Amino acid sequence: MGKKNKSKALKKKRISKHMLKSKEGTTNQSVENDAVDNALTEQITPPVTTTPNSKLSRKKDSHVKDPEEAASYLSAWKASQSDSGPNGATDVWKFNKNTQSWLIRHMYEVDKVSKGTFVLLLEYLEGLQGSKTKSWILSEAARRARRYKEYERRTVNDNNENDEKDDNDTKDKKIESATESAEMSPEDLENEEERWKKLNDHDKRKEYKRARKVIEVIKA
Repeated sequence: MGKKNKSKALKKKRISKHMLKSKEGTTNQSVENDAVDNALTEQITPPVTTTPNSKLSRKKDSHVKDPEEAASYLSAWKASQSDSGPNGATDVWKFNKNTQSWLIRHMYEVDKVSKGTFVLLLEYLEGLQGSKTKSWILSEAARRARRYKEYERRTVNDNNENDEKDDNDTKDKKIESATESAEMSPEDLENEEERWKKLNDHDKRKEYKRARKVIEVIKA
């Protein structure tokens, strides 16, 4: 009887040890599985990146030119054209696509492109290469010229129309055949229209005169 009890006790002890080992193994396996899951989660989770809007903002800021910088660019170009040396002032002036684009986009805004800078820009545009760029410039200038004439027709009394207006009307009809609309994105076009609406009559007229000069240069 004593032997049987002893045998049962030993058997229970072995079973308990086996269950303990099994439990430890399960716990270890669970810990390992959790560690793997965490590792996979870290790999799958994309790194924190800048939002598209902030990227766009930085990109836009990087292309913003200071009016004085743009004016200096044209002054250096002018000097390079007039210098008669072997290399001349070409070592000082180098073509910059971003600056050229900035000047073309803002050449109607007197607060960004002064009168003197605009005069130099007209000379610069005379030697401009690239039919696509010239076509866009002509298209945009024609759009602005038509816009002013339409505005003038709405606001000026027919009895006060002078000979200058009649002459310009005839010229504008020729301009309209150049193109129907400028290649601007809807957002840019909307922003530009809002800016134009805020201009007083005098500044609207200034823009119109600039547009006509640009047309004359490009079509020459």
